[in-house]
This record gives sequence, C-alpha cells and structure tokens, in this order.
Amino acid sequence: MIVRNQKKRVNIMLDESQRVFLARISKERGISASEFIRGLIEERKKREQEARLEKAAGTLAKEYRQNEELTAFTALDGEDML
Repeated sequence: MIVRNQKKRVNIMLDESQRVFLARISKERGISASEFIRGLIEERKKREQEARLEKAAGTLAKEYRQNEELTAFTALDGEDML
C-alpha cells in the first residue's frame, strides 16, 4: 500500500518581521501558515525543475548540432519516404 501526502513536522526559526508577515499573508489568503509555506516550497521546486530541464535541453541541442552522427539524416526531414 502506498501512502501519499504523509506529512512530517518541521520546526523553523523566523525573525519577528518574518513571523508577522507569515501570519498576515496566511490570514489574508485564508490558509494556514504551513499551507502557505508548503505552497512556496512547491513553487520553488517547480522553478528549479524547469531550470534543470531547460539546461538539459540546451546541452542536448548543442550536442545535436555538433554531432554529425546525430544530424546525418537531417536533410531527409520532411521528405516523403513512400
């Protein structure tokens, strides 16, 4: 059986201005402070994953352009092979 969304408690230390901001923004949005922080973490994870994928795509594109074995059949792109 796979259990998803099982949460673990984490304690963090905030300075007073951060604590006040967290309390205010959470209240304004009608969510818990924990939910707000989880959302921030998910947004950051998504941005970092997108950045890694973009970097990998750039690396692969460079390899594709420079490797003649990979581009040998480029001239055939779009040709009717029937």
